[in-house]
Amino acid sequence: MKPALVLSLALIFNPVANAASQGRSYDICAAWVSGIADPACGQPKKPPATAQDFAAILSKGDVVCLGNGKQKPGTVRASVIAELVGDKKWHDAMHAHGVRLCNASVEGSLDLSDQVLKIPLVLEFTTFNTPPNFDSMRTSRYVSLAGSTVSCPKSAKEKVLFTDAQIDGKLDLRGVQSVAEIDMGHIRVSGPLFMNSMPMPKNVPERRAIFNRVVISSSHIGEKISLEGASIGDPKDCPALTDRESEQRPSVDLAGSDVGADVNMKDKFKAGFVKLQGATIRGDLDIEDSAIDSLNLAEATVKGTFTVGGGKDWKPGNSLSMHDAVLGEVHGVDPAKWPATTSIAGATFGRIGRLFAQSDASEAQNFVDKLISWLDKQDDTQAYVTFAMGLDREGRYDEANAVRFAGKQKERCTAHGWRWWWLSFILVTVGYGYYKAIALLWCALLVAVGAMLFRTTPESRHKGMPYGIFYSVDMLLPIIRLREMHYKIDIKGYARYYFYFHKIVGWVLGSILVAALGGFLK
Repeated sequence: MKPALVLSLALIFNPVANAASQGRSYDICAAWVSGIADPACGQPKKPPATAQDFAAILSKGDVVCLGNGKQKPGTVRASVIAELVGDKKWHDAMHAHGVRLCNASVEGSLDLSDQVLKIPLVLEFTTFNTPPNFDSMRTSRYVSLAGSTVSCPKSAKEKVLFTDAQIDGKLDLRGVQSVAEIDMGHIRVSGPLFMNSMPMPKNVPERRAIFNRVVISSSHIGEKISLEGASIGDPKDCPALTDRESEQRPSVDLAGSDVGADVNMKDKFKAGFVKLQGATIRGDLDIEDSAIDSLNLAEATVKGTFTVGGGKDWKPGNSLSMHDAVLGEVHGVDPAKWPATTSIAGATFGRIGRLFAQSDASEAQNFVDKLISWLDKQDDTQAYVTFAMGLDREGRYDEANAVRFAGKQKERCTAHGWRWWWLSFILVTVGYGYYKAIALLWCALLVAVGAMLFRTTPESRHKGMPYGIFYSVDMLLPIIRLREMHYKIDIKGYARYYFYFHKIVGWVLGSILVAALGGFLK
């Protein structure tokens, strides 16, 4: 029977090997480094040194567990890993399993750039003393560096490179602690990208993902990006990376990328400057309970929900830019916790969700009061319009008008000259077009004043009109002619001049009210 057929049958009937082949290597390795043995953890009697030694263990479906659990990891030369991956003569022996190493210390520089892989590559809880190079690598299987460590490089130019790589599966960087920058610009990953902190077995504390800087710009990630609990930025223990230029660049750069599902930066995620400018996120963006100094969402598209969440507490000096962004929905918004420096000019919110989950009217009013208070601190009056449109989509038209009214109030306070006079005029007549009933109150007041004044004239007694209410209405509203005789009365004395004013104001109020009803004043 041919060796390849034997291996295929072994995969079917050997549950341990089959489980390992489906990605259980992480659980096996996490247990090993925590001091817990696993049947699928291949523990050679003597340290393997050559590609043939490793292939003999890997062909059984085992993960090669080096070192002695929690103690010092076992050493493997980078050239041996490159030979296992690049030399086809080993592929038949371990095709279904791939290269799976655990608790290794890579000696030398691992360079897999431009390699074409047809087997999984798993180097978990592995220490890289020199940043590995996966630039332009192509693989039809998944890649995992979960739990691994990348030491401080000799210079800022030395990076973990995944640039232009193409991975037809997942890329697992959970629990990775890399002092060197990870550059994944233009990468293509058909599955998810995991960069989150990861749990460990039993009572062992979780391994937090810690990165110096992560670049995923102009990339395509087919499924979600997980960054929960990760800490990114501030490489204090690496002198080569503490230059000023490094500090000014984004901690996480996803600019121009296309993500097929969610982007999760929650659960104590920590970063400096996060750049998502021009990115397309086809799922949700969640930053609840995170610590982000600056978030740039300018011109980005989030087709799902942008969750800020009550746990996100911005600090003085933090900033949030959402100008020209398109957000499907915004959840958990407490404006009191948004940064003072926020730009949302030209942004579009499909909905503002979960703001009115409670039917209590006081809750809604409380939110609107907080929102207006926060908007009053912003420089851009367009922000009022953006949030008002979101409230409209919630069916909260009264609250939306309150926000728009506040925006006009702010505009009037900063206006000068004729602009100020005009805004003041439409404020007192129709409430900027949002409270048209004010015009009716003015009409009622003028009708009452006109009627009382008309009653004092001799013409009122001569015409038998002791109240003068209908006469005052006829004189005020030009489009109404209640009685033709009203227009033939020639009032003498000072009352004549008042009714000149009365008619002019009626024309003006009528015109303003028509303009307000047509939406021309908003």
